[in-house]
Order: sequence, then structure tokens, then C-alpha cells
Amino acid sequence: MSKGVQLEDALLMVGPGWSDILRKLYAKLPKSTTVTTVKEKFGSLRVYIGSGSDRTLDLCQKAEEESEITCEVCGKPGKIDCKGGWYKCNCPECMDK
Repeated sequence: MSKGVQLEDALLMVGPGWSDILRKLYAKLPKSTTVTTVKEKFGSLRVYIGSGSDRTLDLCQKAEEESEITCEVCGKPGKIDCKGGWYKCNCPECMDK
């Protein structure tokens, strides 16, 4: 991984429930990939890279899709819901937190 957002920093930018998703993604990204931004947006993970091959872009998209069904708080299966104007992906147990 070249300069940019390192895994340790990326893990602090989103909830702990998505840690495994980010770890798997970073392990698969080519060493030349520069991750420019990691964040939550509209209830799912967003990973932006400087540039990359179709395979690299596909890896990022799959991670984002996995986050759409993974609770950002605990990592259990979840769904995106809008509560109080904010979209979040949570499991039933974390929905009320």
C-alpha cells in the first residue's frame, strides 16, 4: 500500500463492526493502491482510491456491498435504516443504540 489512508487510520474512521471488511480489503489491494478516503455514507462503507484497475475497483465495491448488510457497530448481519434523518446499517440489537 502506497501513501494515503493506512489500515490503522481507516479502522478509526468507521464503526468497529466493519473492521473485518476493511482488513480483508486492505489485504487484497495491490501494493501500488493509494486509498484516499474511507468513510461511512448513507449507511454503507465508502472506500475511495486514487486510481486502480477494474479488479481493484471491484474489490472496493464488494467491500462496500458487504457493509450494506453488516452492522457497523458489532459486525453481525444488519440492514440500512433511516432514523432521525441519518442512514445507518445496524443489526436489531444495535438499532436502538
